[in-house]
Amino acid sequence: MDRMKTTLGALTATILLLAGCSQTALQDQQAVTETAKEEPAKLGPPIKTVKPGAGIALDYELAGPVAAGENGSVTLTLTELYLEGSLIVEARGDDGLEVFGSEASSRFDLASADTHTMRVEYRAETDGVYYIGLMATVTTADGQQETRAHSVRVDIGDWQAAEAKAEKPQVEVSESGEAMVILEAEETTE
Repeated sequence: MDRMKTTLGALTATILLLAGCSQTALQDQQAVTETAKEEPAKLGPPIKTVKPGAGIALDYELAGPVAAGENGSVTLTLTELYLEGSLIVEARGDDGLEVFGSEASSRFDLASADTHTMRVEYRAETDGVYYIGLMATVTTADGQQETRAHSVRVDIGDWQAAEAKAEKPQVEVSESGEAMVILEAEETTE
C-alpha cells in the first residue's frame, strides 16, 4: 500500500509539472503572437535605379538571317521625349563586323518628332555573334550634352557552331576559393 501511495504521488507530481510547463509555453507563444500583431514591420521606400545619360529607348528589327560574306540590315527605332535639341547616332561594328550605309551616322532634330528611324547595313566574313554598338548623343538647346550607349546583337551564318569552336578562357580557382581567369598581359614602361 505504501508503494502504491508513493507511485500515485510521483505520478501526480509529474502530471502537475507537465501541465505547468505546457501552460508556460502556451503563454510565451501568445505573448510573441500579440507582440507581432501590435508592431507591423516598417519598410523603407522602394529602391529606384535610374540609368544615367540621355533618355533614349531603342527598338530594332533585323531584316532576316545573314550568311557569312552577305550584307544584312537592321532598322533602328529611337524614342525620346526631348522638346528641343539634336540627336546624333553613330553605329560601329565589333572586330570582324563591318557597319556601313548612309544612315550609319545620323542626325535628328528633337523638336520634329519623338520617334526616329534609321537603317544600318552590316557584313561579316566569318560566322559568329557580333554586336553593333550605338552611341547616341543628345545636345540640348542650352548646349548640354547627354549620351547613351546601346548595342544590337547580330548573328552571322552558323553562329552556334562558331561559338562552340571559339576558344573559351580557362577558369581557375584561387586559394581562397574564388573563380578567376588568368589573361596574358604585356607591360611596357617609359
